[in-house]
Amino acid sequence: PACAVPGGRVVDETGAGDSFRAAFAVALVEGRPPAECLRFASAAGAVAVSRMGAVPSLPTRAELEQVACSEASAVQDADVAQCPASGCPAASSGASTFPIKFASRLNSMSARPELWNGGQDVFGWIARQGTIKGLDLVDFNYPQHFGKGADRADIRRAVEAVGLRVGAIGMRYPDEFRLGALTNPDDTVWERAVQLTIDGGNVAKQLGAHELVVWSAYDGYDYAAQVDYWAGWNKTVVAFQRICDAHPDLKVSLEHKPTDENTRFYFVNSAGTAKLLVTEVGRPNMGITLDVGHCLVAGENP
Repeated sequence: PACAVPGGRVVDETGAGDSFRAAFAVALVEGRPPAECLRFASAAGAVAVSRMGAVPSLPTRAELEQVACSEASAVQDADVAQCPASGCPAASSGASTFPIKFASRLNSMSARPELWNGGQDVFGWIARQGTIKGLDLVDFNYPQHFGKGADRADIRRAVEAVGLRVGAIGMRYPDEFRLGALTNPDDTVWERAVQLTIDGGNVAKQLGAHELVVWSAYDGYDYAAQVDYWAGWNKTVVAFQRICDAHPDLKVSLEHKPTDENTRFYFVNSAGTAKLLVTEVGRPNMGITLDVGHCLVAGENP
């Protein structure tokens, strides 16, 4: 639905998309029907463009309730909820085919343990995630969440038992790759990193996931001229080509960032560089995962 801009004039578009998405998510987890979620989100965008700035333009709930939205252009719930035949998987409850799915990485369930009476292990965190209304998917870190006693078949059954599905596997390289994972100058170590990533893809398929997200804490550098840039770049390209070829039925993506927790500069530090990487990898199942926080730190608009 179209919503009137308070004051009748667009002042600044900064933050409009963020407001729209945030309001839509809030309405969705509150259980509102899709058309109402869109109305609530449209109202948020209308308020955001009515004043200057990013954070200062973010609306309050009270403001959203006062925005007038046209009902004539409202989309019926049934139309919004339809999914193309080749596209969206059914929701975990089987009651809805709404195309947007919400996921949380399993490690987020380890936070604030005093608020959870269950186990503090992989299976306890899965159970905790199953209690959160609005979540559809669980994303796991590999190999972090697959240590001793974490049988993959048991993990999949545990996820399905709480009404969720596995959305993606995110790569988290261990400390042996501190000098680089997919950019490591040692060919033997680099080979191990590539194979570990391919193994992560195997785990994704075993759990019924359709995406492998590569996030490395170690593929960067601290000082100019510290590393051979071309060698690191070319190794990254070849690594992703091998990973994509090993799993043509998986979406493989890079979560780029300007920096990380271990180095000051990351090899693939912007959306433009990530797009160049995807082009040079040249595989149809290669893509980019956008992290809003990383984009903002890089000075980019998600």
